Amino acid sequence: MSDFYFVYDNLPLAIGVGYHIILTHVAGQPALSGQILTNGQIYTSLPNSYPGPITDFRLDTVALISYSAADDAFGDSLLAHGAVANLVVTLPPPPIQNLSGAFTNGIWQVQFLSRAGWLYALDRTADFQSWTTISPTTAGNATNLFLQDTNRPADKAFYRVRAIRP
Repeated sequence: MSDFYFVYDNLPLAIGVGYHIILTHVAGQPALSGQILTNGQIYTSLPNSYPGPITDFRLDTVALISYSAADDAFGDSLLAHGAVANLVVTLPPPPIQNLSGAFTNGIWQVQFLSRAGWLYALDRTADFQSWTTISPTTAGNATNLFLQDTNRPADKAFYRVRAIRP
């Protein structure tokens, strides 16, 4: 995604003052927000700005970077010195939790805690090389889902549950 940047109040950061910076991205949402606090009070907000619709945005990297763009014609270089403490990255729960599988009346069945906004399918293989989807794709509902192999082969079979983010 090119041309994404935070719009800020262009306030100076004072030397020797501790700043608490919060960046928030809610999984599945096309927005970022942020705040800078000092002494527990909001110093400034960091609303996002992007010249078009944000589609399929996924935050996959968190980085702390200090750089200098000497002789930068735009005057927007940054050289920061400081300390980083209490870095917290909060991730959403995985799309599949508490997975268990068992035969019930001769039918292989898996049960797991699903998440809303995800799709799930049961796949089967005999060789770990080629997989076949054997259940209908089922929407997660934030409760336990059950996926079954109603036509299991006479020989061995191995299973996986595939979580699909639409």
